[in-house]
Amino acid sequence: MANTRVYYATQAVALTPRDPGNQNNGTKQYPKGLQSVGVTTNFNLEQVFQLGQLEIYDNVENVPDVEVSLQKIADGSKFIYPICVEGSGGNTDVFGKDIGAVSTNRCEVELRIYKDTSTDAFNGHDADAAAYGTVTCSGMYLSSVAYTIPVEGFITEDVTLVGNSKIYTNSASDGAGVGGEGADLGATLEPTKIGRRINLSDASVLPTGTLAGNQSDGLTKGSIAINTRTDGKGGRPYLQNINVSMDLGREAVFELGKFAPYARYATFPIEVSSEFEVLAESHDQVQARDFDEVNACSTTEIKNLDDREIKIVICGKTPATDNYIIDLGKKNKLTSVNFSGGDTGGGNATITYSYQTFNKFTVDASGTFLSTSGQLVT
Repeated sequence: MANTRVYYATQAVALTPRDPGNQNNGTKQYPKGLQSVGVTTNFNLEQVFQLGQLEIYDNVENVPDVEVSLQKIADGSKFIYPICVEGSGGNTDVFGKDIGAVSTNRCEVELRIYKDTSTDAFNGHDADAAAYGTVTCSGMYLSSVAYTIPVEGFITEDVTLVGNSKIYTNSASDGAGVGGEGADLGATLEPTKIGRRINLSDASVLPTGTLAGNQSDGLTKGSIAINTRTDGKGGRPYLQNINVSMDLGREAVFELGKFAPYARYATFPIEVSSEFEVLAESHDQVQARDFDEVNACSTTEIKNLDDREIKIVICGKTPATDNYIIDLGKKNKLTSVNFSGGDTGGGNATITYSYQTFNKFTVDASGTFLSTSGQLVT
């Protein structure tokens, strides 16, 4: 009997990391905690007309573009980003490497659709847990990645992959569900707990310094305004939301004699953006001087901003062993600050600080950046 619908319980996604140019390498992995998957296919057409005829002469096909978007909840298991860009050297092959070192790595995405009568397709315990149809997107490159740490809801990761190949097979010959095929999650990254606001570690280094209140020059040159607290958190701001995003802006390059592109390179410099929303206890307290009073050749420094260090640590189950660390380096600079809200509707005023850096995006999940006390090792 044909399926009447597809919903979350009848879908499963597999990711197979590939070394550049090697389509016979890699280990299939099934990320846990996936919330959604989307596949978009665009057929690029180029129109040809001719003299003496109004009707189109030909609508010529170019290589199709395939985009896969995935969202995962933070649960202590491996995030999608390191799976997509790791080579064949094992689970830790990508950890600690800058984006430039892994930007050429590709992966394969496999979306399996199961029967709509299946109740346990993921673990293969259901008699109906045979693949009803499979979509395979090969040669996929990481296009963008974003992390959201909200005060309400769950910590999430959003990843977009781009490529040029999507093959659909309508087959039930794959047998048991994906859980029966040896999902590779990594020794220290098994699912442990759902990430929420309490899982932003005090070891994080934000534009104010650590959440524990070890700030320096907290109100000068483009840092987040601090407040005075009595709960032992020093100058910690009342953080509401953190967003980190990176877009690689892929460009396809072609060669004579081949239809498909031989590479889709990342367009350096790659901008890495981060936003920090805090509840206002005053105004943003960021100075934006125009230096109109400064004369030519003056020794006064024409500078509103300083570089800020940002390291975001998402707590794992065991401190110093399975925390997930997003390192944006020490050259993040404030690009904008927005004070809003607090209107007559009764809402709170909030301040959003937006930062920018380039070509610095490193992840680590080994806990090696932390001491046994859970604090960042400098």
